[in-house]
Amino acid sequence: MGYLQLARAVCRRAEREVVALLRTPSPGGASPSLIKEGEKEGVFQYLNRLSDVLFTMGRWVNKKQNIDEELWKS
Repeated sequence: MGYLQLARAVCRRAEREVVALLRTPSPGGASPSLIKEGEKEGVFQYLNRLSDVLFTMGRWVNKKQNIDEELWKS
């Protein structure tokens, strides 16, 4: 499970970096981007879904190894 949590943390960090990159204006007022306008939402969505999958896989591994999980209280 530890590697899956680490992978999820890296994925979440990448997600935050992509959001910051998309919000940062380029010098000179122009807005050239490495990501095409129509693909921006797809990149963010992909990273978000990847994070979800890694979280779910981590829970599944814990269940298979009979590892108790900490219950979250809201």
